[in-house]
Amino acid sequence: EHGRDHQLLCGAALRREGCELEVADTAERAGARLAAAPELFLCLVLDTAVPGLDLRAAVARLRATGHAGPIVALHEPKAVPADDCGVDARLGKPMSSHELIETITRLRARHSDDTNATKAR
Repeated sequence: EHGRDHQLLCGAALRREGCELEVADTAERAGARLAAAPELFLCLVLDTAVPGLDLRAAVARLRATGHAGPIVALHEPKAVPADDCGVDARLGKPMSSHELIETITRLRARHSDDTNATKAR
């Protein structure tokens, strides 16, 4: 989320749920941080309104760094990302912190189930 107020509100709610957060102000910085330690990031939240962000290319770069976890795209009401952009969920802004937490929780549970099923094979 590139809006500072929304970052603070959502960040506080996520921290109350026990999440640790890192905020990057550009896709390049996020990709560099993820590449340095992909195992630390269980879920990524991308703001599609970040200037210059090509969502499809950003998701491809993030996946190329080794991130296999969920990716959530936050978008403006009139700029809904395409179905094939590679994200696991899309949330329209403004969204409530409850909606963000619920989405992340659902995706993490699904990802955990998928990972466990793959390991069992």
